[in-house]
Amino acid sequence: MKIMESDKKESRITIEEEVKIAQGESILVLEKGDVVRVLPKMQEAKMAPMVKANLERSARIEKSRGGSVEINYKLPTVSVTLGNGDNFFFQGDEASDLLEEIPENMSEEDYLLGTAIGW
Repeated sequence: MKIMESDKKESRITIEEEVKIAQGESILVLEKGDVVRVLPKMQEAKMAPMVKANLERSARIEKSRGGSVEINYKLPTVSVTLGNGDNFFFQGDEASDLLEEIPENMSEEDYLLGTAIGW
């Protein structure tokens, strides 16, 4: 692999020989000459204290009304059920993206229940 361009935001890598990446039953094939963007890992985001407190309060209320969160990291899937019976289901990339947006200083359950009220 050859790095074509590099800065703090992203790098571009040119594939010099075929690369196969397997995950489960799927295989990703990168062919010679393909250009791949590599983005740096974002620094873990932290929720502002006031916003965090509001989301945690909303999550407590939803839990008391029967709200729940189920996460399966293997697939991945995320299911959020609010106390009023509304259910939100995410799978694959949607679930991964949703889990990645959870700030490091909040529990997954509190963040998902607290934000699902506005979905």
